[in-house]
Amino acid sequence: MLPIGSCRRSPHMKQVPDSLLAFQHMVPDDDACAAWLIEMRWPDGFVCPTCSHEKGWALRRKAHTFACTGCRRQTSATAGRSCTPASCRSPSGSGPPT
Repeated sequence: MLPIGSCRRSPHMKQVPDSLLAFQHMVPDDDACAAWLIEMRWPDGFVCPTCSHEKGWALRRKAHTFACTGCRRQTSATAGRSCTPASCRSPSGSGPPT
């Protein structure tokens, strides 16, 4: 597991793109999309939705999932979101644009 206690918003990453096409260019792959989702969900670093503890670990075996060091709850960056890294980049929701 990897510590993520102080992951901050990247100053060069645009917060909200103007259009779907701009978003697809901004996040060209699943990793970039996941990073964007993480930055949007936790702009000042990880905060546990259960206990509000501000330190967590990135789980290696579960993509984009973090475990709180306080209560050990596992939370995905996509939990409660309408898209996943693959579907949020595609107009059809079926995967990456071709």
